[in-house]
Amino acid sequence: MALCTCCLAATAQQAVDCVVKDLYLGQPIPYARVIVSEKDTLLTDEHGVFRLSLSDDEQELLYVSATGYAEKYIRVSNTRFPIVVFLDAVNYQTNAIQVRGLYNGKNLFQTPGSIATLVSRDLQRNNQIDLPNTFNLLPGVRMELRNINTSARIILRGYGNQNNINGIGYKAYYNDIPLTEADGTTNLDDIDYATLGRVEVFRGPVSSIYGTGIGGVVNLLSEKAPDGLSVRQSLLAGSFGLFRTTTSVGIGNAKTNILFSYGRQKSDGFRMQNRSDKNFWDMNATLYNSPRSTITVFAQYTKSYDDLSGQVDSFGLANYPDTAELSYIRNNSHSELESIRLGLSHEYAFSKLFSNKTTFFIGIQEIGQGLAAILTKTNKNTFGLRSAFIYTPRIGNVDMRITLGMEGTKNIIYQKSYNLNNSALGSLRTDQELKPSQWNIFSMLELMLAKNTLMVFSGSANFITYDNEDLRASGGGYVNQSGYRTFKPIVTPRWVVNHLISRNVSVYANYSMGYAQPGTNQYIITQTGKTNEDVGPEISNTFEVGTKMSMFRQSLNLAFAFFNMDVTDKLVPQNFAAVSGSPAYVKFVNAGIVNFTGMELTMDYALRPRRKSFLQLLRPFLSYTYNNSRNSDLKSDNNHNTFTRDYSSKHVSGIPRDVFNFGLDLEAGGGFYLNLTNMYTGRIPINMDNTAYSEGYNLANAKAGFRKSFGKNHITRWSIDVYGGSNNVFDARYAQFVVINLFPLGGVPPKYYTPAPGTSYYGGMSLRYFFR
Repeated sequence: MALCTCCLAATAQQAVDCVVKDLYLGQPIPYARVIVSEKDTLLTDEHGVFRLSLSDDEQELLYVSATGYAEKYIRVSNTRFPIVVFLDAVNYQTNAIQVRGLYNGKNLFQTPGSIATLVSRDLQRNNQIDLPNTFNLLPGVRMELRNINTSARIILRGYGNQNNINGIGYKAYYNDIPLTEADGTTNLDDIDYATLGRVEVFRGPVSSIYGTGIGGVVNLLSEKAPDGLSVRQSLLAGSFGLFRTTTSVGIGNAKTNILFSYGRQKSDGFRMQNRSDKNFWDMNATLYNSPRSTITVFAQYTKSYDDLSGQVDSFGLANYPDTAELSYIRNNSHSELESIRLGLSHEYAFSKLFSNKTTFFIGIQEIGQGLAAILTKTNKNTFGLRSAFIYTPRIGNVDMRITLGMEGTKNIIYQKSYNLNNSALGSLRTDQELKPSQWNIFSMLELMLAKNTLMVFSGSANFITYDNEDLRASGGGYVNQSGYRTFKPIVTPRWVVNHLISRNVSVYANYSMGYAQPGTNQYIITQTGKTNEDVGPEISNTFEVGTKMSMFRQSLNLAFAFFNMDVTDKLVPQNFAAVSGSPAYVKFVNAGIVNFTGMELTMDYALRPRRKSFLQLLRPFLSYTYNNSRNSDLKSDNNHNTFTRDYSSKHVSGIPRDVFNFGLDLEAGGGFYLNLTNMYTGRIPINMDNTAYSEGYNLANAKAGFRKSFGKNHITRWSIDVYGGSNNVFDARYAQFVVINLFPLGGVPPKYYTPAPGTSYYGGMSLRYFFR
């Protein structure tokens, strides 16, 4: 009888498969440490898997930790499904954080190339809506905003500043949805930065995987829900009439992660004609149907209104930064946006060696923008897909990873513009239907040699087509400005090698070719509506070497990169005077070669006492960027006559030579925290002949607060975060956006600067309740 009882007990025990994964990337975390009910200790294998023996009615308390990730308690019970434990990355032990954009399943230390990440703690270092104050701490990265919401321009390694409205020369993705349009421009006006949970930045050309782009790639990921069913209410208030409220509902478990947020944000602005109002909701849902299948659904709606103040000259920046251009006030200049984005991704593993991920996306935007003398109405429709197949065989002693995929984007844009004078609508200027399309085929071969050397060969073929139909009414001297252009397909290769010198030191080298087509505003002459048939793409060739180090048990992390990039067929604006009734206009031409040379350094050290004490984390960090970019052979135009100016050997406009950032993160007393940062930006040449400069400045920010979770038996019932802070603590006078390469008109000096606010203050609270 006793023997039967023992047999029944034994059969009641079942081995349950468990896996530890990255919360945002869904990738397994190898060699995580698992403590079962404060007794037994297990380690996950190289695939993040471990096994538990559980009876049908048994529960266990697991303590899970991994290098680069926040530790976590979770209660598990025997179910018929595999148990999944999700961990969120921390902003110390940075080289251990996984990345997804290029090399699935590898951390920063194992990944070749200059890659920077922002995790949730980084994004919470400021008030979250002022993303440049966090984004610009990364080396080789510069983000500028014309207003609190509008006209974001991201410049990577000095490339991408030739467009004075939106970003150009890099690719951006939001939850796998391409934000970059088919013409290569990137508009971030409908993105709510406060809902981001993770950011990846790839500096330098990665056209071999992402198609067009020279500056790099920015991957934005929405915040994920914590474990359980929860509701959160957040409030933020600050200087210049800033007020924001956000309500979120989340569900997080091994099968589902859904977070829905709704909010409103408004600000009076610190300048005249500077009001901002934004309403939004978004839903980010990931469904883990089975160990083989994952479905992600993303939906976002944004409606915003932003007044526009225009620019000021250097005198206005120093003495009257809160003023606005008179023409902008008279025309009630503003930007209106209503946008919806939808994305559906399916990741499926056909076997242990073969998988696919496919994303379908669609976007609809209505944009109205009134400037100093023109009103533009735009209706934009975007759709496309990205799909990649991955095969991971092992041949002999060599582990291989083969990727083959494609990405395609098409826009259908209806755009009209009108003359505008003192808010009175004038005659029709342009009426166009634009249909740019872009698609590419890419492949990548990864070879892991001798377990410590990774060699990668990749390339993509890029296809670009512009179709412009002029819809203005005929008659009255009408000249049809319709045009169609197919750019010559270009193959962009990339070669990379990464070698682990030891467990704590890696070195890498790469060569990559980049390709950036002219944007619509460069292909179409804005003032006349005429197509610019002579303009061509820019091509880059980049060589890079670097190293990453982790020492003192991952407490000290360092990354260094040196790069040299030559960009040929560089686009420059060429001005044409008004003649015979035709207006003055600006035409972009390919006029030379530019060299971008520089280095990037990041370093951080995390002091975490082993024993419990008042001090829980002391983390100083710094980053430094040196950019000695110069024009190798650049002219003001390609006419080659007596009026042509030679800008060779001049510094590239819009790029500071030195950027030095440092900061301190401190956590203490069971919930108190302090974040201090200082960003130094050197002076910036802002015209092509280097006769005008934007002066250097220091920007100091500070935030302090109390963050704590409450509950019993290691299970959170509710959490709170109360904070206050100040941006631009020492009231520096600087420009948050610099319009470059302007020319004097009628003897009047150009107005280059969009002033940034002086010292500002904010305070807020976030309260989350968990239903158990």
